[in-house]
Amino acid sequence: MCTRSAPGDGGTPATPPAPSPAPAARAFDAVLCDLDNVVRFYDTAPLAALERAAGLPEGTTTDIAYAPEVDLPLLLGRITPAAWVEAIAAGLTERVGAERARALGRALADAPFRADDEVVSLLRRARTHVPLVLVTNATLQLDADLALLGLTDLADAVVSSAVEQVAKPDPAIYRIAADRAGVPLARCLFVDDRQENVDAAVALGMTGVLYREPADLRRALGPCAEDAGERGDGGRGAAAPRAGASGPREGDPEVLFGGLANAGAVLRRGDAVERPAPPHAAHLHAHLRALREQGFDGVPVPLGLSASGRRERLSYVPGEVAVDPHPPWTWTDDVLRSVGALLRRMHDAAAAVPPGPAAGWPTDLADPEGAAAPGAVVCHNDVCPENVVFRDGRAAALIDFDLAAPGRPVWDVAMTARYWAPMRGRDGLDPSHRLRVLADGYGLGRADRAALPRVIEQATAVCRAFVERRVERGDAAYTAAYEESGRAVWDRHQTWLADHRGALTAALLTD
Repeated sequence: MCTRSAPGDGGTPATPPAPSPAPAARAFDAVLCDLDNVVRFYDTAPLAALERAAGLPEGTTTDIAYAPEVDLPLLLGRITPAAWVEAIAAGLTERVGAERARALGRALADAPFRADDEVVSLLRRARTHVPLVLVTNATLQLDADLALLGLTDLADAVVSSAVEQVAKPDPAIYRIAADRAGVPLARCLFVDDRQENVDAAVALGMTGVLYREPADLRRALGPCAEDAGERGDGGRGAAAPRAGASGPREGDPEVLFGGLANAGAVLRRGDAVERPAPPHAAHLHAHLRALREQGFDGVPVPLGLSASGRRERLSYVPGEVAVDPHPPWTWTDDVLRSVGALLRRMHDAAAAVPPGPAAGWPTDLADPEGAAAPGAVVCHNDVCPENVVFRDGRAAALIDFDLAAPGRPVWDVAMTARYWAPMRGRDGLDPSHRLRVLADGYGLGRADRAALPRVIEQATAVCRAFVERRVERGDAAYTAAYEESGRAVWDRHQTWLADHRGALTAALLTD
């Protein structure tokens, strides 16, 4: 479960400026605007070509993808885009086969998009008169998408269904948006391309506009569609409209590599990284600071949390990360030895830092013996290649501590071995030799060396249980792969570990 991290906080913007007094002719004091099919438009031509090649009617994939039981969990932030792709593929597999079904799902999820410059210009002009709030049924990738469009500064606030965990046409999301705008519902102009969403807004007392083309928005905005400078009233003091803001600009955030849990949700802004915060972020940040106070600089510096607590800011750690497909240098002995040494340095620093209350740590991949184990420290629990930063060919820092929890140091070594030896099998690599190299790099004592193979078996069982819990919860990213071959793979893997326990132990203990 190498849960790779991968941008801004769409749900917790600063309070927008108060609107200027409304002219008598204006029926609204704030604009609440949809994003997709109003501001942002997708190019589905590549998907349509794949559907034709597969012998499917055009639109088949979207019919499955946008069914409420498939789409709503994504829009409420309950599953990742990767899980959504697997759910789409599950609905197509019988018709086109598993491989082609996944390709169709990925083509939809990765469809290129653009912003309508005319609509962007109209909204920027409106914002010089009244607050503008984007209210959208969107995924947790929304911040990254706005950055790629160059629209992170378009609105005073962004209300996202995935962050608020409520979607249009639920009245609750409209109330949240009006509150962010700082005006009563009855003084809001609501713009959306779906009739049911507009009807829900009107039922709450808003002025509703069903969007079909930019002219609809221009008519609804009236004088607010003009430049404040043209009217001579000075507007609200907002930035002047910027034309052509439909692509990334110099200085926009960089979307960093993401993985299963946080794909598309991690941004680099200069020397800082913004990412989804784990529930125990405040507790974890205190631990990272304490590690640095003990002289271990191989962790990010916590820079704070968003107002909602849903996103965190950490210092950017420069260096190279071995993302999949892993480069050849990933599997050299020198790199493996340096990973062990880095983990040992972290554990030595952690030994001087009390773990804190057990309730503050996640249990997903934690050592079952936990903080009660003799010599327990806060373990990383997810030291996969994607979570190690290298400089000059050596492991220099660890990132993504979301699954960190108290446990035996040998537990963390076992978890690390699963990825790096690796204990899951990889052509051309000798697990016994690499396990010895990792243990040597760490400086593992003889008693822990003797115990390590059994601890790896225990850690593998915990990892399997983690995956099976995700499958039971209906997480499509895990379900499709597990149902196809997962049980057999895990069975073979666990049998191999038990059968080779003696050989692994001998390799670790031989002088």
